[in-house]
Amino acid sequence: MFSVRQKLYFHVTPICSGKNEIFSYCGNDGCQPSCTRVNVTGCNPICSIPACICKPSFVRDHEEKCVSPTMCHCSGQNEIFSICGNDGCQPTCRVRDVTGCVPNCKSRACICAPGHVRNDAGICVKPNSCPCRKSNEIYSACGDNGCQPTCSRIDVSSCVPICSTPKCICQPGYVRDALGKCIEPSLCRK
Repeated sequence: MFSVRQKLYFHVTPICSGKNEIFSYCGNDGCQPSCTRVNVTGCNPICSIPACICKPSFVRDHEEKCVSPTMCHCSGQNEIFSICGNDGCQPTCRVRDVTGCVPNCKSRACICAPGHVRNDAGICVKPNSCPCRKSNEIYSACGDNGCQPTCSRIDVSSCVPICSTPKCICQPGYVRDALGKCIEPSLCRK
């Protein structure tokens, strides 16, 4: 006589404790939307660790809660939430002038409030808090570009600028002296 042994398997889906969460066997894949990254189109999920994820139309906020994207708040000082956020058109200490930048509005993010720029540590600060602290200096995303005037080379009109490492340079109308200070050309030692 031939016998068949059958086993019954019950599939139990874990229950997530957070509001607006659901369980996913493809949970911790790096492709879950958040307040700072709402659009995850193009993200290739790696289904490695089952976890609770936000239900469709919800995103993780900075407190790890699943909220509607309209409820996203920023945790950083001098930040505001923007539907047109992380698009490369936000001013920083390195690039303060973003006029002409065309926002693509593909993701929502926290941006610096008006009158503030993001420093190298990612904090929104007043522009005068950026690295240049010496008198008569300004920050240049192109660095000294090899064409900054000095007391020994005041006329740089024939110089061909080449961008280099971003740094502080002398304001227009000033030259760098032998001590590294930006001074008026008339104050250079002859």
